[in-house]
Amino acid sequence: MSNYDYAIYFAGMDLNADLLRGAVKCICSNTDLRCQIYVGLEQKQLNIRGVTELYCAPGRQWTGRVKEHLKQISEEKIILLLEDYFICGIDKNLVNDVSLLMGSYNAGVVKLHAVPRPDYGIAGQPNIGIFLPGKKIGRINTQPAIWKKTYLQELLYEDENLWEFEVNSSVRSNSLSSNVLGVYKHAITYDEVVKRGKFRNRYRWKYAKFIGSEKIANNRGFLGVSEEICFEISHFLTKATQLITSQHIRTKLRSILGHQK
Repeated sequence: MSNYDYAIYFAGMDLNADLLRGAVKCICSNTDLRCQIYVGLEQKQLNIRGVTELYCAPGRQWTGRVKEHLKQISEEKIILLLEDYFICGIDKNLVNDVSLLMGSYNAGVVKLHAVPRPDYGIAGQPNIGIFLPGKKIGRINTQPAIWKKTYLQELLYEDENLWEFEVNSSVRSNSLSSNVLGVYKHAITYDEVVKRGKFRNRYRWKYAKFIGSEKIANNRGFLGVSEEICFEISHFLTKATQLITSQHIRTKLRSILGHQK
């Protein structure tokens, strides 16, 4: 039995079974976190030792699959990960601390990846801050985070894809009483290994053993050099925008409220 009060849930589908196998083997290889791991599928069986598989009817949108999977999870809190997140490391102590603090600060979710940073600090808590309500986009995303399961279920509407969920849930979260928190330093680091359905060349050798054993290269091929460069530029600009926006918000709050963080 797990000693943790949360579980890891990979939100997946049959089409990406090759990635799910690789992602699970990666997290088991690169971390010493030994909580319950769930893998979301439709009908396909992976038969990975120590992993619980969750099933749902095929052909549903991302939110429909996740809603059905969550009904099969007994834990009250989950770390939600996508199937193309190959985990590099987990700060187990920070994750455990954050999980214990969720009840004290009425947190529905705590983002475990520190980009973007929280808008506003919490007195006496140097590791976490709050994302203020009122945003139309960006308050909710699917980067690694620990969720109160009931809060995630409140945000999930039936027929939304992943990107629609992020945009629409950011708006929906503004009307809910639970807080959205985040860490100031990464509690989970990861590589997003697939873009446009292809495995990214920059991770070709880093994850060679997972690529080979799961025949990922045969299934997907590799992202071309020009495609990789375009993605890196776009990724850099997105991150820069997030950081600038976060800094702008923090600066404005300092001037208005007289707080420092």
